[in-house]
Amino acid sequence: MSINSSTVQRLNGTVLMSIDGGEYVEAIDCPECFGWGEIEIERPRPHSFDRDVGVIDVIKGECETCAGIGAIPKEDESDE
Repeated sequence: MSINSSTVQRLNGTVLMSIDGGEYVEAIDCPECFGWGEIEIERPRPHSFDRDVGVIDVIKGECETCAGIGAIPKEDESDE
């Protein structure tokens, strides 16, 4: 099962996800990136000869929780 070849569809407030071109299963928006697939990452830049103080740059990166697709499969609630 490769999450990189997933397809996400959002229809009338429902999130559906297909993994490897198979059937669509119910999913939820990623709780880490809120469905965007990207997060902001803080990257410290130390003091150097060109810079008199250290700073923290903020860059965008791929969300590790959902692998950048913006959704994760919904867990079964019947196991409880």
